[in-house]
Amino acid sequence: TRSADAVPGVHYRLMATDADMQFAEIHDVFSLSSIVARGYSRCGICNGDEWCTLEPSEVYGQVPQSVSEVETEFYQCGKCRQIFWNGEKYTNTMDSLRAVVQECPRNSNGSPDAL
Repeated sequence: TRSADAVPGVHYRLMATDADMQFAEIHDVFSLSSIVARGYSRCGICNGDEWCTLEPSEVYGQVPQSVSEVETEFYQCGKCRQIFWNGEKYTNTMDSLRAVVQECPRNSNGSPDAL
């Protein structure tokens, strides 16, 4: 019997406590190299994976004016309709994640070692 709050599917308990190391752990345990390399993305709000690309004129009044004046491309989640853009926060996050992936220990055949 499963408890009412249990989520069906795969479960994994993270051992790392630092956010970067948690990403490295998930990356290694679930073999996410090809997904990360392709830039596959899910919505951080609802976990949706369908995206629409929008122009600044299409997001007028839905994002801060200062953002719509400098960004040229926006992405909208097809599920929850949240709007995202490749601003400084995105760039910093992606740089951090790429650095973690590159720092993952490798074994003799070039694959990441298990954490």
